[in-house]
Amino acid sequence: MKDSFEDRPLLQNNLALIAGMENDANAALDQLYMAMETVRRLGGQAGSLDRLLSPDVMGEVSEQGEMVDQQLEDLNAQTKGARDFVSDLDRQSRSMAGALRELSKIMQSSNIVALNARIVAQTHAHEPNGNYLVDLAEGISEIAREATQESDNMVELTEKISGTISEIGTTVSTHVKSMGNQMLPALRETRGLLGLLQGGMETVHSGARVFGDFIAFAEQELAQIIGALQVVDRTNQRAGHVLSISEIAARFPRGGVEGDAIRMLIHEHQNDMARDLALCVADARHALDGIKTRLPAFLVKCAEITDAFPTDQLADHAPPMDMIQGRTDALQESSRAALTQLQTYDQQLRSHSDRLNMAAFKMRLASLNTIIACARGFSKARDMIVISQQINAVISSVPETFDVFVNSAGAINGRVNDWIEADAAGDTGEREQGSNMASVLNRSHQTLTELLRGLGDNPVQTQSLLDRAMGGLIQIEEKLKRHHLPDQKPVSAYHFADGVDQAFLDTVQEIRDIYSMDSERAVHDTFFANLIGMTFEAPEPAKAPPPDAAEDDFDDILF
Repeated sequence: MKDSFEDRPLLQNNLALIAGMENDANAALDQLYMAMETVRRLGGQAGSLDRLLSPDVMGEVSEQGEMVDQQLEDLNAQTKGARDFVSDLDRQSRSMAGALRELSKIMQSSNIVALNARIVAQTHAHEPNGNYLVDLAEGISEIAREATQESDNMVELTEKISGTISEIGTTVSTHVKSMGNQMLPALRETRGLLGLLQGGMETVHSGARVFGDFIAFAEQELAQIIGALQVVDRTNQRAGHVLSISEIAARFPRGGVEGDAIRMLIHEHQNDMARDLALCVADARHALDGIKTRLPAFLVKCAEITDAFPTDQLADHAPPMDMIQGRTDALQESSRAALTQLQTYDQQLRSHSDRLNMAAFKMRLASLNTIIACARGFSKARDMIVISQQINAVISSVPETFDVFVNSAGAINGRVNDWIEADAAGDTGEREQGSNMASVLNRSHQTLTELLRGLGDNPVQTQSLLDRAMGGLIQIEEKLKRHHLPDQKPVSAYHFADGVDQAFLDTVQEIRDIYSMDSERAVHDTFFANLIGMTFEAPEPAKAPPPDAAEDDFDDILF
């Protein structure tokens, strides 16, 4: 029997010591559970990182970067096209106004010639059929007045058209300036943002597997450590069983074979409990050392990921998405209004021009009739023939000049219409591309915000929790060493110098029935192995002793 068993109250002291170590183990378990939670959160962030670095997302970011490059190129081309558009409008407007001024001069000249025709015709009024010449001259003069009125109306419309074109030019010029001052910088900022995002993704892509591997490793190891430290639950159960055994031991006096055997069994159980606790703590500490050994490299990788995505720059350089999603509608609205007005003016202009063209035709026809009439019956009215030829010569230039006017007006109308359609198509494309960019950037920025926040907090928290858990395990080991626990001597069979009676065998079975774990039964069976012939599960009834032996046992009890 061990001296320590007699020198100190093993049951109270050792159970109190083990209970204290259980508290340390429970505290370590609390830290490990929290560490497991932070590692699981990191696992979610690893999933976010995997999704962010997926080929689809990386390809989408790269594609959006190329789109922005194309938009910058297109925007520069649109800026140049807008300037050319304004210049072309101005040129066509000048051409149209010049042609109309020329038509106006022709009409004025035809009016003067028609007046001369009336004067000359009056000089022949007294001649036979002279009134016919007067009627022809008055008809020419009336047509000339109508043509002049149509010309004046067209001049007035042309001034309105020029004003509308000027408004369009001003709007387009303002839009060009807006593109240069707002859209181009916004797109450049977007390109820079996509570049930062793409660069960060490429930087961390190679290390993402290391990040994920550590998290998977840490989660697996922590689960094993927590499982190993479930020894605390076993120890609690065994402590309860030991207390129950101690109550049985109290039924036997100290110094007796049976009582000393049961008390030594209690000692062996306590020692086995300490041995089990020490072994599990050693395994847990070894696994925890493995995590802590790999933790510094993981922290470095977290820092690399954090540094690869400078959130302050991402926030500072985030462009106004509304500007990217669609340019201002002012140009389209004003251009459409101007086009509607131009179409109205164009219809009015065509009506006037048709009447002017018809008047010019009638004047030519009337002048030809006058020439024919003079040639047939008015040989003395050669001066009237000359006047009619002058009218015909003046009016003959109308179609050519009129074609210049119509072409210029049509070119203006078509140019404005083409510009509006092209701008609307460009704006629709920009809105779609801008929407895609906004989606990519918003999703990536949201993922990064959550990811980087987690990488800034969770790894450090994990390290702190693991350090505290390790401290708890070290305390357990130190307490075990201080109290020379566990005794490394294995459980051995207890030597019974004298035989035992059936009552004690029943007590041994009673003790065995208390156990709920195989480890307890193993200690028990080994300790009582010298009780040859004992069946612990279902002991057979003891055979009646021979008469002589019965008398001897009885005498022993009485005396």
